[in-house]
Amino acid sequence: MKKLAMALVLLSIIQLCMAQQLHPTTVQEINAKVVVKGSGTVTGSLNGDITLRVLSFQESEEQKLIWLEETLEINGKKITAKKEIDEHGNRYAVFEFREMGDFTYTIEAEVHKAVQPVGLTDYNLSKEISEHGEYLQQTEKIESGNAGIRTLALNKFDSDSWLETVAEVTNWVHNYVEYDMAYYPEVYSATQTLNSKKGTCDEFANLTAAILRAKGIPVRVVAGPVFSAQEWNSHGWIEAFNPNVGWVPIDSTFGEAGMVDATHIETGKFADFGQATDTIRHPSTASVELSGKAVESVEVLSTKLFEGIVLIDADDKTIYANSWQDIDIEVENKQNRYLIVPLSISGIQGFEFEEQDKVLLFQPRERRTVTWKTLVQKDMAKNQYLTGKYNIISIHPIVEAELKVLPASLQAESQYIEVTDLIALVKGNALKIEIVLENKGGIEDAVEITVEIAGGELVRQEETIMGFGKKNIILTIDDFTEETHTVKVVGKSSTYVAEILPQQESQPKVEEKQPEPSPEQPPAETEETPIEQEEMPLTPEMMAIAGVGFVAAIVLAVLLKNFVFT
Repeated sequence: MKKLAMALVLLSIIQLCMAQQLHPTTVQEINAKVVVKGSGTVTGSLNGDITLRVLSFQESEEQKLIWLEETLEINGKKITAKKEIDEHGNRYAVFEFREMGDFTYTIEAEVHKAVQPVGLTDYNLSKEISEHGEYLQQTEKIESGNAGIRTLALNKFDSDSWLETVAEVTNWVHNYVEYDMAYYPEVYSATQTLNSKKGTCDEFANLTAAILRAKGIPVRVVAGPVFSAQEWNSHGWIEAFNPNVGWVPIDSTFGEAGMVDATHIETGKFADFGQATDTIRHPSTASVELSGKAVESVEVLSTKLFEGIVLIDADDKTIYANSWQDIDIEVENKQNRYLIVPLSISGIQGFEFEEQDKVLLFQPRERRTVTWKTLVQKDMAKNQYLTGKYNIISIHPIVEAELKVLPASLQAESQYIEVTDLIALVKGNALKIEIVLENKGGIEDAVEITVEIAGGELVRQEETIMGFGKKNIILTIDDFTEETHTVKVVGKSSTYVAEILPQQESQPKVEEKQPEPSPEQPPAETEETPIEQEEMPLTPEMMAIAGVGFVAAIVLAVLLKNFVFT
């Protein structure tokens, strides 16, 4: 690093030593003992059996069960579950009993999950995908035929490349939707999430699935426990079908695609999260009260981090305060195959990032410079500076480097407005165009926005944005025509142009399925009830079992202290 010509006085430097922490994205392999429990009470009178059907742990190429125990206890009797497989290939534990009173069931397993990079190859989406038509259909929460979803999918994500589409949609949803626990435990649909821009894992998954299905890509949803960097919780993610590869996992909540980290433990795969329910069948003369199902404990026995898949070079950096600055790193795909790489830069107090998390597609053996734009708004004297660290989190052990921030007075003021996002939605007879504008300089600036069709200009307006300001502009065009709309944003030094072709409602083709043998019908006097499942956070004792513990919020909290005003 070059020495500055002028002398800078360092008032104080505090170096904080951090114990090695783990982040879920870095975990390639995990061995864990997982215990799930539920309970209930049977009252009334019995003239037949009670059948409880509970989702259990699944097995796949990546997920193996070292051992599995599924038992139900009632009145001192222990009942072992029968195994049942549904039409989606999911394993259920089925308990049959004829007893009154309180019962508790336990599903306990040692799970070994080892993730390997999928041998990704591309597929041209201009050719219709004919397999798995049931996973292209619109469902209650995944409205892929909705006009707004289709207009978004076919305009913003207009590539015919399967790989580009998956990477771009995952990246956009991850950064578009704000994670908000106020939306738990309800499950909101894709269109609701598109409008609210908030949700938890199910909302991220539903919106991602709807966009991909609208692009003609079959998608199924996946349920199971996951480690969220603080505790184990119920989670939802998806898998998308590639005719050249098979089913490919995607988690837009975590910003992962092509493969998801090993803390994702599968309990079921479905066309819609509404199908991910347990059921109980009982005689109509009996009443069953259920307390739900929850993760009781997870004991992490061992973990292994990703290594050798990507190479990340992050050097010490010097940037200036009060203007947008670039932090560049070098990333290399070490595989002889395509790779979708999740990348995140750790935030530090007073730092703003244009896009803190990225999901990027790399070609085989590609090496690329990846840039984060960051802004530090801080007034400092000429003889002062800030010093601290930044971290890069990916499918790689965490990379750490030094960062120094110099006073803004050492760099000239700048001004320019940038379009950071543009989406078009159809709502009834109206076309709504949302444009996100950011002034990347410290001086007030203005742009002119126009929307045109072949018949002439529909909209013309000017927008002024203060220095380092941000504006969301919504343009509404009533009674729009189904033709190309050209949007232009013209500034002093740049012009942004986008073309939008509005879409109408559409229902994907339904794949004709061969008739299945009729299942044995239950007795006429039975009732079948879906069981609502609850999520139980781990107690401190359970977290202690997990050992060193994973990171996110903890790492961020420590990093906030890494930057010291000097």
